[in-house]
Amino acid sequence: MGKLLNNKGYSAIVSVLLATIVGLIIVMSLTSSMISREKLIRNVVGSAQSYYTAEAGLEDMLLRMIDPDLSYDWEYTLSLAGATAEIGLGLDDGVYVIESFADKDSFVRGVEVSLVPATEGISFNYGMQVGQGGILMKNDSTIEGSIYSNGNIVGVNSANATGDVWVAGPSGLVDNFNVGGDVRAHTITDTVVDGDAYYAVDSGGNTFNGAEFPGSADPDTVDFPITDDQINSWKAAALAGGTIGTQDIDDMDFSLGPVRINGDLRISGNGDDTFTFDGTVWVTGNLVLENSAGIELNAGYGDNSGVMIVDGDIDLKNNVIICGSEGYNEDIVDCNTPNDSYIMFITTANQLDTSDPAIMMQNNTQLRGILYAPYGLLFIQNSATLKEATAYQMQVENNSTIIYESGLVNLNFTSGPGGGWLIGNWLETIQ
Repeated sequence: MGKLLNNKGYSAIVSVLLATIVGLIIVMSLTSSMISREKLIRNVVGSAQSYYTAEAGLEDMLLRMIDPDLSYDWEYTLSLAGATAEIGLGLDDGVYVIESFADKDSFVRGVEVSLVPATEGISFNYGMQVGQGGILMKNDSTIEGSIYSNGNIVGVNSANATGDVWVAGPSGLVDNFNVGGDVRAHTITDTVVDGDAYYAVDSGGNTFNGAEFPGSADPDTVDFPITDDQINSWKAAALAGGTIGTQDIDDMDFSLGPVRINGDLRISGNGDDTFTFDGTVWVTGNLVLENSAGIELNAGYGDNSGVMIVDGDIDLKNNVIICGSEGYNEDIVDCNTPNDSYIMFITTANQLDTSDPAIMMQNNTQLRGILYAPYGLLFIQNSATLKEATAYQMQVENNSTIIYESGLVNLNFTSGPGGGWLIGNWLETIQ
């Protein structure tokens, strides 16, 4: 009887021990599961905080680049809810890349986005394109390229074109020119043509070194490459950057854009200062660039080109040097090695008098770009050089030269680093 009671006692003890062990195992298992779950939640939260902080840093840089009222550095940090983001901006061949890396409790996430300035393509197919006002060239002036004119082309005392020459309409005339390419016009007189001559009337005094095609049809008139709507859209881009009053900038480094100047803009230099266009500029008054001023586009334009629009007159004079985004080099007082970037100056003024033209360019001014005066006279004189000229009427004299470049056939204009953007890639780089 005693042994039976002892056995029952042992059985009870074993049962309690087993139940205790099983309970401990269950508790330990639940505890481990809860710890693992808490760790997982902490990891997920930390990783998510890192990711959203990286995104916040990227979007902060985007906002600063888009909003002209905000400034930004190429590298900076941003802290948010205990996480820290390192934001950096890079530039490669005109494409901006924003990278943002965030760290929360050693959980690191990274994102990046690529941006390119919004552009509009425009083609300039001729070194000179002129409206019905026609062209007068004299005193050893040269166009290294071709000419298309809706009005007569007249030369005085050695006027030269190395490419082809077209004059539109039944009254179209080429008079007293030296042409390296072909000529197409209703009437040709006193002209040397190294290429072929297409005409209805040979008025005499001509030297045709190529084939002749008498009785040829008259060339058609050709529209200018830029419309008023396009000009107005560039004005809107400038206006989006704000409005300031008249600016008189003398012998100092300075930058502007995008912006509307309600008044005049004058820039004067001495060769060792640089004025930089950061975006499209619209001047409601007159523009004067003079006295060895060095002008350039912001490097952020890359191979894109920029625009300045002027409602009044444009006066470029006295050794001014104007560069694209390759930049102006104060050490050599010239542009750096050229790329495919140009500046275009546009005026909507309609003056046709040489004493007060829509655009005056003179006295050794060098423009790596385009002059555009669709309603007025463009007057170029005294050893001035540029890349392309378009105007209702044009007069070029005294050893001035227009040197057309093939890249002008396919130009992309943008409002600049301060203008519109197109997003290329938006992706996560570290997960």
